[in-house]
Amino acid sequence: MLNQPKERPAVTVAKNSVYIIGAQILCKVLTFFFYIIIARYFGDEALGKYAFILNLIGMFIITTNFGLDNLIVRNVAVNHSDGSIYLGDTLIIKFFMAVLAIITLHTIMPITGKSPEVLRLVYFYSIVLFTEGISTAIEAIFNAFEKLKYIAVIDITVNVLKLGMGWLIIINKLSLTHLVAGITLLSGIRTLTAFAIYKYNYGNIVFNLKFDRLKQLLTSAYPFAFMGIIAVVYFRIDSIMLSLMKPDEQVGWYSAAFNILAVLTFISYGFSRALFPLLSRLYRESTHAFLKAGERSFNFLIVIGLPISLCISLLADKIILLIYGNDFVNAIPALRLLVWTVPLIYMNAPLLRILYSSGLQKVAMSIGFLTMLFNLTLNFLLIPAYGYMGASFSTLLSEIITFFLYYIVIYRRFSYAIKISAMTLKAPIAFGVMGVFMYYFRDYNLFLLISLSAILYLSLLYLTKAFQQQDLLLIKSAFLKRHKNNP
Repeated sequence: MLNQPKERPAVTVAKNSVYIIGAQILCKVLTFFFYIIIARYFGDEALGKYAFILNLIGMFIITTNFGLDNLIVRNVAVNHSDGSIYLGDTLIIKFFMAVLAIITLHTIMPITGKSPEVLRLVYFYSIVLFTEGISTAIEAIFNAFEKLKYIAVIDITVNVLKLGMGWLIIINKLSLTHLVAGITLLSGIRTLTAFAIYKYNYGNIVFNLKFDRLKQLLTSAYPFAFMGIIAVVYFRIDSIMLSLMKPDEQVGWYSAAFNILAVLTFISYGFSRALFPLLSRLYRESTHAFLKAGERSFNFLIVIGLPISLCISLLADKIILLIYGNDFVNAIPALRLLVWTVPLIYMNAPLLRILYSSGLQKVAMSIGFLTMLFNLTLNFLLIPAYGYMGASFSTLLSEIITFFLYYIVIYRRFSYAIKISAMTLKAPIAFGVMGVFMYYFRDYNLFLLISLSAILYLSLLYLTKAFQQQDLLLIKSAFLKRHKNNP
């Protein structure tokens, strides 16, 4: 595989952030509308079943990936010529992992007490363990080459098709079975699209996995794997436990609120994904530059995350009723609580990438394991008594614990405290004024109120000179079509 021409790191991260964040914005909007139409069409009980199926298989997808995608990004970002070899080896391992996962599913599902319909749909949807394994590995190669525009194209294509499929299901009055079949088909389309882009740009995949190589890959990847499993258990187990302990309606209410939360995390996901290859390189070149890049990302995401949480919390009732209707009124208190995990998720994202990029994935794994156990314990204690609100509280508290553990580890490892910048210190002024404005005018049109509040917040940040010149230059460079160092 040929090495790709390089451009300035700041411009690369900025442009990749625009690609992936832009795609994420569009895809989240498309997915959100898809989720709205199926929630309104199927209702809370069927939505709860659908959420259970997706969350369960989602856990197994992460298991079959076994952290190999993160390993590809980290290592191929440093040495591009190894890309085709890493991809071939990864696909072989993932195939056998998927077979093992399907056998496991057929073993454990009959004892869960779920209905025959749910069992049948789980077995059918498990096909995506193969297709998702292929597509995520190829997309990891794109990430390592910092060609996130390819991932953006794939994401947009699949999500446009998914929204169209949702409308077809409603127009033709189809069932939950047809919905799951459609989602499975879209996973196959995603895989074929990713492969076609890879084949056109990078050529063949090298399949030559040896036992020593297998041992090396699994040894290097298992901390990433464990961390991925911890993360997926952390974010999905609450819905699964709710489904096993409470009626499907509660899963539907919780999923409705959590889906809004998932939409709101696109910025941290896109930014940290674009940041990962750069941090991996900077760590080998300059520890100071490495930490400063992480610190700047940390502060930027705080400034973005806090007003989002305040806005959604104040307007949760109007948002839920507008989006889902009266059947989901019980999702309002869950949303008000869950939305405060957004700034914590935004803060934790760059801190985790600092740990990954510096080879501290085992430490990150240990932190994740501890917070997962904490989250599981809280769920076991709170869900039987408080249902979906207990699950919401355990999620929020677990994110707080995660932040403090990440921060402490980075400080002890590098003797460097991630600092709150002048931009972040000035943000509370804009944050407070925006909050008062929203509360006073909360009975006005929802879309107009949110738009005016966002404009007010950004204007106050500008007037207080919260953004430094470096921040503005970075944002400006992201929108340049070409840079003089580009090919």
